[in-house]
Order: sequence, then structure tokens, then C-alpha cells
Amino acid sequence: MIRPKKYLVLGLTLCLFNFFSHGQRGKIDSLLSVLKAAKEDTNKVKTLYNLSEECGDEDILKYAEASLALSEKLNYKKGIANAFVNIGFVYANKGNVSKALAFFQKGLNIQQEIGDKQGICTSLNNMAVIYKTQGDLGKALEFNHKSLKIRMEIGDKEGVAYSLNNIGVIYSVKKKNAEAIANYEKSLKIWEEVGNNMGITNTLLNLGGIYQAEGDIDKALTVFKKSLGIQEKTGNKYGMALSLNSMGNVYYDMKSYKKAAEYSKKSLQLSTELGYVRNISISCQSLSKIYAAQENYKDAYEMQKLFKKMSDSISNLETHRLATKQQMQYEFQQKEELSKAVQDKKDAFAKQEKQQQINIQNTFIGGFILVLILALFIFGLYRQKKSANTKLDIKNNKLEAAYIIIEQQKQILEEKNYSLQKLLKEKVLLLKEIHHRTKNNLQIISSLLNLQSNALNDKKVEGILKQSQSRINTMAILHNKLHQTEDFVNVPISEYLQQLVSSISDSFNSEKCTVNFSIKSDDSILFDVDTAIPLGLIINELVTNAFKHAFIGKDKGTISLFLNKIDENNYRFVFSDNGIGLPETFRKNISQSLGFEIIEMLVEQLHGTMEIVNENGVRFEIKFVAVA
Repeated sequence: MIRPKKYLVLGLTLCLFNFFSHGQRGKIDSLLSVLKAAKEDTNKVKTLYNLSEECGDEDILKYAEASLALSEKLNYKKGIANAFVNIGFVYANKGNVSKALAFFQKGLNIQQEIGDKQGICTSLNNMAVIYKTQGDLGKALEFNHKSLKIRMEIGDKEGVAYSLNNIGVIYSVKKKNAEAIANYEKSLKIWEEVGNNMGITNTLLNLGGIYQAEGDIDKALTVFKKSLGIQEKTGNKYGMALSLNSMGNVYYDMKSYKKAAEYSKKSLQLSTELGYVRNISISCQSLSKIYAAQENYKDAYEMQKLFKKMSDSISNLETHRLATKQQMQYEFQQKEELSKAVQDKKDAFAKQEKQQQINIQNTFIGGFILVLILALFIFGLYRQKKSANTKLDIKNNKLEAAYIIIEQQKQILEEKNYSLQKLLKEKVLLLKEIHHRTKNNLQIISSLLNLQSNALNDKKVEGILKQSQSRINTMAILHNKLHQTEDFVNVPISEYLQQLVSSISDSFNSEKCTVNFSIKSDDSILFDVDTAIPLGLIINELVTNAFKHAFIGKDKGTISLFLNKIDENNYRFVFSDNGIGLPETFRKNISQSLGFEIIEMLVEQLHGTMEIVNENGVRFEIKFVAVA
């Protein structure tokens, strides 16, 4: 029997990361071998599920969706529910809250139908985490208590500890420290019984944070030291970095600035080694505060600058999402108000037309009465004429009032049009700023990778970092081009190819072999980000590989790039060089080449096909569909 393992964890101080080890690679390869030989039955569903448990988010989604399709075909409800939960997990990690909740709820409904209590607990836990991040603490607490009750009924000790920890986090956010401490202590006791070191250190860090907030420095320091000791024994460097920084903050509160700086420096050093950006930011903030207290304002300023740089990098995506959401809400309100203004104008015109009909009718009646009175009573002519004049004045007053209303509605409509124009300009500025910040952030990451690679002695690792830096530069160039366009959506692909190839060529700068380029592309071809980034990364891999391997032992070489449009949405890209070609073992060992795995993945992302011809050099022909 399989059950969903993907679940989210609440924590005040501990951030969890997924690692991809060589052991996982071996396990994935083994599962892929089983998958190839599997029949279309529930065993294949379980294999697909197990693959989704071992991979990163993108592969989770691929295997979970394949598992869902087969489970629905077999009417295998357990498999359907598990697939829904894992798909929801991916959307939660990507910040798509509405989709995450929808998939968790679908999974929960099926789990309740088939009586899968363990699965129910996992779904309730995940939904509680989503509600907590959205600020709905009441719902988060309700779902965690439901999960806790079921876990206690089925005797799931680790699950009970998770739920108690999560409930403690919510009470801590609600400033109910006594309830938070009580739940943390219960959770800690169970973690110690089952020997789960990760759970122990997570809860200890949360508990220490409460003690520190209440001013109980001794207790806070004791639990932080205990957490650090466990993490040192288990080799959990990420947890060590968090514990060291927490202890530095406690010593700062004690005004023991020398010790505070010592622990915070260790935390910064560990976080930098691991590339742990969020804790680099936290450690820099702590050190800036400590140096300022020591009147070491120069170092305090340097730490504050680094803190700001790391914080901007972390919050950039979150800020973009919030701005987009607010923009959409504002646009919706504007459309509603404009629609109301148009309807009010229609109502005013209808009212005016009806009044005119009434006035015409009254005029005819008045005329008839006037003729009748004139025929019957000559004397009554004067009085009747006066009466008609009075009615005419009333009519004119009403027409004037209607005219005033029309003018007011016209003014309101003009103001709305002005607001919409202003909104459009602000949106353009916002898109421009987003692409500018994205380009800058990618350049910062590229610079950090460059600094890290320069500090390494391992040529293999240095090469990997250089390749990652090249891929990031590929995306940075695209965002720079988007920043320069008028609509900030479509980039002229011919200019992008020229700039991308020039950047890659400059990074190699080889004197041993002169490499010439032939680039042919229709200037009218425009691609958006969803098409341009995968295509740019493919070109980066192919050109980089050519510089490294194609012209060994040659004085000069030629690389050709050709892009043309086949029909409305279909395109053809051809890469070729006149180098030494691919080795005979290439097809056999293609799975061992990360670069070609990336190329195949990106071609699949573009819904394309790839043909490789290994004659007179090498030639790659890729046919793909541009994202509409």
C-alpha cells in the first residue's frame, strides 16, 4: 500500500530544502528501469508515484500527472488521491495557493471516501499550512486539530509530533505563548521517544524563540545549545547555521557582543559555504546590529549592504506576485466602475427620451384644449395661453436639468478615461521595473557563482559553476532585451541570438582556434519569455559544447545557427559546426551528459522534436511550437 509522503511543515526558525544526491540518482535510474518494463496496472501507478517522491518539483509534476492519468483509467482511487496531493504540493511550493488548495481538497475528498486515514492527515496538514501562510490562523488551527485527532486514533507518533509542532507555531503567531510552549514540549517529548533528530532540533529552535521573546534568556540559550549539539552530531550544517545565529541573537540580548559576533560569524560562514541565501541575509542582519552596538560602524554598514542585497534577491518574486495581484484587483474595480458609468449614462438617456415623449403628448393635449377653448370661449384665450406658457417653462426646466445630468456623466466618463490611461502608464513602468530587477538579480547570482568558482581548486566543480553561470547569463540577456522593447512581452529573436552568441564567445576567448559564426534568422520573428528562454538555453548548451569539444586540434572552425518559421506556430532551428563531430559512444552515454539531458528536456518543454546528424561535424535540427 502506498501513501502520500509529500507534506508541508510549519516552523518559525527552520527552513527545509530538498537535496538531490547520487544515491537518489541511482534510485531514480532503478525506478525508471522498472517503469519501462511495467504493464498498465496499479504496480505502474506505484512506480510513477515513487518516482514523484524522489524528484524535484518539475519532475514531481510530470510523474504525478502520469500517475493520475493511469489511475483514472484503472479507476484506482488510492492512486488518484495520492497524485492530487503531490500535484498540490508542487503548486504550493510555486506559490499558487488557489490551485494547491483545490488539488489538496480533491485528494482529501477521495481519501475520506475510501477511509485512508493516513492520507487524510497529510491533506489536512498541507491545507493548514496554506491557510497559515495566507494569514487565516483560525482555519489553520482547525485543520491541524483535525489532523492531530486522527493521528492519535491511528497511533501515528511522528504524525502527532508534526501536528503538535504546527499547532505550537500557530499559537506563537497568535502571541499565545503559554499554549505554544505546551504544544512544543509535547511534540519534543515524542520526537525524543522516536529518535527523530530533525524533529527534535526543529521544535527546539521554535521553543527557544518563544523563550527569547519572553525574555527568559537562560532557557533560550539552553535549548539553542542543545539543538546545536544534535545538529553537529548528525552533520546537519543547515540546522547548525540556524542554531548558531539564534545563539548569537541571545548573546546580543545579553549585551555580550563579542560572543554574539563569534556565533553569528560562524553562522554566516556556514550559510555562505552552503549557498543558503535566506540565512546569509539573517546572519548579515544580526552582525550589522552587533557591529553597530560595538561602534564598529564600517563593518555594520557592510553587513547591512549585504543583508539588503540578499533580502532583495529573496523578496523579488514575492513582490512581483503581490504587485500583479493588486494590479489585477485594481483593474477589475476600474472596469466595474466604468461599466456602472456607462449604464448610468444609458439610464439617463432613457429617462430623457421618456420625458420627451410625455412632453410631446402633453403638448398635443394642451393644443387640443387650447383650440377647444378658443372655439367655445374667446375670452378664455388669454388664460389658456398663460397656462400653456407655464407648462412650457416647466418643460424647459426639465430639459435643462437633463442637460446638466448628461454633462456630469460626461465629466465622470472623462475622469475614468484619464484614470485608465494613468493606470496603463503605471503598468508599463511596472513591467519595465520587473524586467530590470530580474536582470539585475540574475547578474548578482551570476557574480556570486563566479566568485565561488574562483575560490575553488576543484576544476570539475568550477566547470559546473561556470556552466550554471552561462545559463543564468542566457536568461539575463533575454530580460535585458525585454526591458528594451516597447511592449515588454515579445523579444526580437534575431537580435537576441546575436547578443547571446557574442556573450558565449567572449566567455571562452580562445586563442588556439578561431571560431566564426553564421547566424540567419528572420527579423520579424518575435518570441515571448516562455519560448525564448528554453530556446536560448538550448543554444547556450550547443554553442558551449562546441567551443569545448568540436574544434580540438583545429586552427579554425565555423558554427552556424539558422531559425525559420514553418507555419503559423511551428518553427525550425538548425545548429551545425564543422568540427570533429560527436564520439561513437555518444548515443550509448547520452544519459550521462547533463547538458544533453537539459537539451532534451527543453525540446520537450517546447513540444518539439530533435534530429542529430553526425557527419562533417555535427548538425542538430529542432522543430518546435512557439507558445501562443
